[in-house]
Amino acid sequence: MGYSVSGYEVSREARKQAEINDVHMIDFAHQDFDFVIALDVLEHMRDAEISRSFSVFRSGYALVRIPCARPNEKEFFLEVSRTDPTHINCKDKSGWFKMFRRLGFQFFTALDLCTIYDEIGVLAGIFSRDPLRLHRTESR
Repeated sequence: MGYSVSGYEVSREARKQAEINDVHMIDFAHQDFDFVIALDVLEHMRDAEISRSFSVFRSGYALVRIPCARPNEKEFFLEVSRTDPTHINCKDKSGWFKMFRRLGFQFFTALDLCTIYDEIGVLAGIFSRDPLRLHRTESR
């Protein structure tokens, strides 16, 4: 389709496993990307790791899907998320919105796609460093 797509693994454990399996990992330190897609990723990272990743991988837009808690609760809403021991970062949606604001992003839109959709226990949406630019691009 003419897109250049790159991938990167933020988990040290997953990178170690990739090396064991002779999978070559690419280092994208300090590169710019048009769009970052993080589906079911951020709940596996601590806030400091998320901040470091978004400072190293500069991007204007982020499409995310993150399991989350109900408002003002401390555990994941969905049982599948509660029982996954690798889910270490649990926030309600307002907590994730605050996190993205600290990273310089604004909420642009929730998603309502076939397999990626916003619901009570999941934040699925697009965040933008410049939501007006995204809107202007769409309107052309």
